[in-house]
Amino acid sequence: MRRIISRSRVLGLAALALVGCGLARAETLTDGVFRVDYSGQDAELARRTLSELKRTSLELERRLPAGEEPIRVIICTKQIEFMRYAGTYSQTGVVGVAQPEAGIIAVKNPSLAPVGEDYFGTIRHELIHVLLARNVDSDNMPRWLNEGVTMTLSGEYRWESRLQIADMYLRGRIINPLDLNFALSAPGSEMQFGEAYAESLSMTRFLMERLGDDTFWAMLLSMRTQDFPDALKHYSGWAPHELFDAWRHSLWKLALVSTVVSGFSLFQIMAILALVAYWRARRRGKRIMEQWEQEAAAEGEMSDDEDYDPWDDDVDDEDDVRRW
Repeated sequence: MRRIISRSRVLGLAALALVGCGLARAETLTDGVFRVDYSGQDAELARRTLSELKRTSLELERRLPAGEEPIRVIICTKQIEFMRYAGTYSQTGVVGVAQPEAGIIAVKNPSLAPVGEDYFGTIRHELIHVLLARNVDSDNMPRWLNEGVTMTLSGEYRWESRLQIADMYLRGRIINPLDLNFALSAPGSEMQFGEAYAESLSMTRFLMERLGDDTFWAMLLSMRTQDFPDALKHYSGWAPHELFDAWRHSLWKLALVSTVVSGFSLFQIMAILALVAYWRARRRGKRIMEQWEQEAAAEGEMSDDEDYDPWDDDVDDEDDVRRW
């Protein structure tokens, strides 16, 4: 992420440096490429963090090797300390950030994070961002796909995110791809930020299911050398807008299931009835088109026979002639 340093920014950084000077006295655990910086009271958390980093890296080593460059994790015990690394993201409900190319991860101590946040899920999430940056050219990969892959691999594929997508679909809040990447890189409201992540996960899972595991990873790793539109076209036959349309059109089934699960409201009933009517009309139109194509093909076969005349067909009796 590029940052423009203004005068106020310089003063802010100076203040942060004074407040955060205690980091110089932070203790450190290291193992292989991993380094965990922590304050003294977090020694046990640091040991468990290091263990999670090693375990996740080992699980993903076949496709996303960590390489030889160090990966540093800073466990932040104060919000202002976290702000040094999070920047604009510190204004949202974010509990961990990564600077993937630099191999730096900053994460809030659980006591600083909102209740119920999955600390070790955050560690996995941010580590995968680093691993992706070391195996794929990030400039070739759309932000939504990067986040979707990271959430999938870190185990954040949850039923509630599917319910959220269904609700977005029913309420007409699906984000188009260009706005989606912007929402992820320049977060606004908490709701928009959460919806952008849910949509990224849903689109990524849709693409993974359509391509299959091996083909999906072949496409992903090909982005070391080619951009996303070319990789997507090669492995799926879709252009990016065709992928988005196919994914969006698949959501009616999810919306139907989520409505049944969550109970019906008047709005939902009307929305589902509209969906059912649309798909019935679409299927009926498709059948009509297929019938027309068959009739046109039959007429084409007849026109190929220059000597064919329907009046020359054998007629068994005079009554048949009169019926013409």
